[in-house]
Amino acid sequence: MLSHGLVSPKRSRLRGLVAAIVLSATTLAAAIAPAIAQPKYTLTQSERQAYGGTFGINFSHFDFDRDADNPRCKRYPDYDTPACSCSIDWRKVKESGLSFAYLKATEGIRRDLSFPRNWDALLAEHKAERIYRGAYHFLRPVGSAREQAATFLQAIGAVNGKRPTQIAPVLDIEWSKAVVERGSTEETACPASFKSEERGVVKCDMWHTRTSQQIVGLVADWIDIVEKATGRQVTIYTNKSWWDRVIAGAGAELMRDQPVWISRYFGTPSGPKFNPDWTAEGGSGQWGMPPLPRGARYPARSYTTPHFWQFAEEARIAEPVYICHGTATAKDAELNWVPATRTDLDGLFGAP
Repeated sequence: MLSHGLVSPKRSRLRGLVAAIVLSATTLAAAIAPAIAQPKYTLTQSERQAYGGTFGINFSHFDFDRDADNPRCKRYPDYDTPACSCSIDWRKVKESGLSFAYLKATEGIRRDLSFPRNWDALLAEHKAERIYRGAYHFLRPVGSAREQAATFLQAIGAVNGKRPTQIAPVLDIEWSKAVVERGSTEETACPASFKSEERGVVKCDMWHTRTSQQIVGLVADWIDIVEKATGRQVTIYTNKSWWDRVIAGAGAELMRDQPVWISRYFGTPSGPKFNPDWTAEGGSGQWGMPPLPRGARYPARSYTTPHFWQFAEEARIAEPVYICHGTATAKDAELNWVPATRTDLDGLFGAP
């Protein structure tokens, strides 16, 4: 029997045990609960006014896919059906303040599923100077520069002396990951710095099979072939940390000659906001641009070199522009920015 407000030792131990169980359950729930998702960065009119410059977007078939698991949706002409892929309302893209759109044309020696339809659709937009169209190739370590360049040129229609209407063609050179089986010869051969684990699957950046000099030679040869065929200077798309680690000084001379489309993202949703910490890495506070790979530089006075920045890979446009099954749909988008006016963009990208 209890008296004088005291608690028996047995009851005290029981309460302590209950409290511990409750605390452990709370801690466990917090640990397994999904993290609160950050709101998507949304490009609005006020954002465009805040940053000035010119905004653009880029797409690959992943952006358009509806049913990527259906085998028939991975081939023509089925891919173009509403059941397999979405389309784009290009009028809304323009109204959203996006002045240029890059489409993934090819990867290695394969054509991107979404490219032909959208490349054709953008021609009228480009000629009317509403949205300038551009195409890019994702370089793979397997396949020669000539084979990969021929695949790209065939896709954009730059054959038999034809030079399609477009802004600067782009070569995408970055991680080229492949799934490798644990304990396999491929995994063992993959250096630790080229290896990663994503969702329980081991991946290896297959550029480890080439020396930095071989990679630079492949890039230079592809650029030479495409520039001669299109009559336009090629822009290199890459990530500074990857380029400086894998290619390093071997690519410095190449970088001095080519414009760069640089990817640099923030941990939190943001527009193309310059980080003062980037100054030590070679970023440009004058132009509000992130650091470039080793060898590349920003212009000192007028913005004469068309470097531009992919600042977000999971952003949104204020007005949904994807049409999926006849319905306007909001989807993630990769957004880009150039510290130049629309008028200056014409000359920088060779748009007229």
